[in-house]
Amino acid sequence: MAIRIYIDQGHNPQSPNSGAEGNGLREQDLVFRIGIETKRLLDANPDFEARLSRPTSDTQLGTSNASSLRARVDDANTWGADLFLSLHCNASADASASGSEALVFSRFGTSYSIAEVLLTALTEATGLRNRGVLIRPELYML
Repeated sequence: MAIRIYIDQGHNPQSPNSGAEGNGLREQDLVFRIGIETKRLLDANPDFEARLSRPTSDTQLGTSNASSLRARVDDANTWGADLFLSLHCNASADASASGSEALVFSRFGTSYSIAEVLLTALTEATGLRNRGVLIRPELYML
C-alpha cells in the first residue's frame, strides 16, 4: 500500500492567510509551484500517493485564517494522509537570514527522522544552509 503524503502549499492565493511578500515574490506563488513539483516527483514512485491542498493556483481555502487552517487539516485527515508536509518560504527584515528548517511536533516518532532526511536532501540540492529540525508542538498543523 502506498504511503499517502498530503502536501499543503502553505498559504492562499489571497487574504486570508496569503503569506509573506518581498522582493517582488509572493510566498503563496512559490510554495504553490514547489508543491506541484513535489507531487509530480512523488507520483512517479508507486510507493507514494500525493495530494495537494491547492491543486490549482486560484484554490482558496477558508474565509479566515482559522478556517483556512482547519480546511487543510480536515482534508488531510478525511483523505487518510500518513504524512502532512506543509510548505513555507519565510521572509525576514534581516538580510543575513537564510536557510531551510523543518518543524515537527516532537523529537520522538517517525516525523523527526523523516524531517531530517527531507531537510538534508533539500539543503544539499539547493545549497541553502541547514537550520535544523525544530520542535514546535504549539503550531496548529503539527
